[in-house]
This record gives sequence, C-alpha cells and structure tokens, in this order.
Amino acid sequence: MMEAVIDNLKKRKKINRRKNPDSASLLAQAITETIKGLSESSRVGVRIVGTSQDAVMNQDAMIDTARARTRALALEQAAATKALFSQWATEDATDDPEELQRRTQEHLELQHAMNENRKATGERLPFPELEVRTSAELENAA
Repeated sequence: MMEAVIDNLKKRKKINRRKNPDSASLLAQAITETIKGLSESSRVGVRIVGTSQDAVMNQDAMIDTARARTRALALEQAAATKALFSQWATEDATDDPEELQRRTQEHLELQHAMNENRKATGERLPFPELEVRTSAELENAA
C-alpha cells in the first residue's frame, strides 16, 4: 500500500526522490503528505468511506472537494460580512455637520493616539502623514 501512496504522490509531484533518496525519508514524506490531504478533507467535512487504500488513491478528489467547500464557505462569509458592513453604514449615515465634525475629530484623535503608542515603543508609525500634517499645522500657527 505504501508503494501506491508513494506512486500517487510522485505523480502529483508532492514528493521528490532526489531530495529524499533514502526509503525512510521518502516514506515519511509520503505519510506526511497523505495525512495533510486527509486532515484538510476532514476539516471541511469530507467523509472518508472505504479502506485506507481507497482514501489514499482518491485523495486528489478529496482535496479538490475540500478546497471547493472551503472556497464556497469563504465566499459566503465574505458576502455576510459585506452585508453587515452595508447595514452598519446605512444605520450610521448622517448629514448633520456637527456629527460629521465630531466623528472626524474622534478619528484624528484615535490616529494620533496610535502614533504616540508606536513612538513610545519605537515601532513604525501607522499614520505618518498625520505627523507631517501636524508639523505643518504647527509651523503655520507660529
């Protein structure tokens, strides 16, 4: 059975005899790749039916099915997230100039606080343009 696993994985170019010339390394790599394929399949709900040899021989199909289910799930989650953000944007929409000014000021304060935290820890500033703008405003005020 291990020969079938190794042959299948060689066809899929998942293992390379040149890199792992000895049988133990080759077998270990084959087992690792098989386990990866099977665990990816079971993670997304693909049920393995039959013997372990059937599972090994059909692992390409199982991996493709698992990837397709993962992609579909990711698309569903992205659509739900987009709908939620759209709902929030609709709920928070306003034309009130005072509210808009308050939100803008709150956002600038948040950016400034994040920059101050990064300066204190010596990390890269997330909003360097804010520092340039603040310096220019200070020069203009003087």
